[in-house]
Formats: sequence, C-alpha cells, structure tokens
Amino acid sequence: MHEIDESIELLKPKESTLIPLVIPVSAWDSLVNSGAMALFAHDQSIQMSDTYSQILRYNYIAERVIEDIKKFIICNTISLEESPLYPTFKDDLDKTKAKILLKFGELREQLETIGNHGELIMEN
Repeated sequence: MHEIDESIELLKPKESTLIPLVIPVSAWDSLVNSGAMALFAHDQSIQMSDTYSQILRYNYIAERVIEDIKKFIICNTISLEESPLYPTFKDDLDKTKAKILLKFGELREQLETIGNHGELIMEN
C-alpha cells in the first residue's frame, strides 16, 4: 500500500516535468518473487500482474528517455530534436502514466477493502 501511495504521488501531474520519474518496484518485485500473489483472488492477481507489467514498461521507456536527456544536458552530444526516443516516447509515457494512475487507484481501493474485510485467500 505504501508503494502504491508513493507511486501515485510520484505520477500525479506536476507543473513542469521534462524528466520522467521511475516508478519504484521493490514491493512489486517482492510480491511477485515471494509467491504472495497467490494470496489474492484470481481477478485481483491478474489486475496486479497487468499493473506490474505496465510499470515495467513505463520504467523501461522512462529510463531510455532519461538517458537521452542526460546525453543532451550533460554531454551535449545530441539535441532533443535529434534524440531518437524523447519526442516519440514522451507521449507514450504520458499515456502509460495515466493508465497506471488509474490502475493504482483501483488497486488501492481493493487493498483497502481487503484490509477492512479480510478477503484474502489464505492457503494452508
């Protein structure tokens, strides 16, 4: 829940965001790698897996864009107009960010409901 809240704040629209931010994934990685995903209902697991996949996609693109910006600002080796990724992927990042924010909101509500009503599937 903490990582979802942190990510929502991170992805909320800001006045000026030239450089994309990478979404933290440590809690997601733990959830996937530990097998704890099996504690959730099937539909919730699918939704969480889809969200995790979108986050990984977003982070991959964001990291490429960040590298282009670094080359432009620090090394001055390319102009942003010549950048192979920035113009194309900035729109994609914005669209993906909107999808992830929506999914985070839905997941947050579901996790709050689970916390309040104990709807986790417990395996013996």
